[in-house]
Amino acid sequence: MTIGTTARLLTFVGALSATALANATPFQNGSFETAAVNPGTFTTLGLNNSQIAGWTISGGNVDYIGSYWQAAQGSRSIDLAGNTLGTISQTFDTQIGWLYTVEFAMAGNTDGGPATKLLQVVAGNEQAQFSFDQSGRSRTNMGWVDHSFQFTADTAHTTLSFSALNGTCCYGAALDNVRVTAEQNDAPEPASALLVGLSLAGLGWSRRNRRHGTL
Repeated sequence: MTIGTTARLLTFVGALSATALANATPFQNGSFETAAVNPGTFTTLGLNNSQIAGWTISGGNVDYIGSYWQAAQGSRSIDLAGNTLGTISQTFDTQIGWLYTVEFAMAGNTDGGPATKLLQVVAGNEQAQFSFDQSGRSRTNMGWVDHSFQFTADTAHTTLSFSALNGTCCYGAALDNVRVTAEQNDAPEPASALLVGLSLAGLGWSRRNRRHGTL
């Protein structure tokens, strides 16, 4: 393989990598508004169900809430405890080394106790627990509260999960309006830096060889 061919190949690889990053699958449907099922007042979704766009029920089951109570954003939300404690997850593309902030609205099913609802958030190797006191709340006055959670991506795909922690079933923590934002660290990730360097080197070799009449 000639130097000119190698240079063109490296440039092509760099371009493909840049295209792949641009076409990364983003986090989606954080308010649970898009689904292949209409929850009506509410409907229970079981293990491995993926009818809510972007999301999968990865543990137990959850109640997909429609008009049953006041949503934090839009008209739909999640009760993380259906007939048993549940977990809902979404996997999306992430940039290694970037800092991600997850924001979400939390409330609780006011139909039963305990008064303090608990949920756990997991993303990559990071996790955190959050609580909500439903005292004085009702279906028409849920009292949604925003929380935030951060993680640094260490893989190209990260699974974000929300799980109920209360008891064994029913009347769980309510979840809505999940948002994910990313912040790039000052130093580029090693893989990206290498690809950029290879692309620039390829362009430099190609130009130098043109000056010497080499293809």
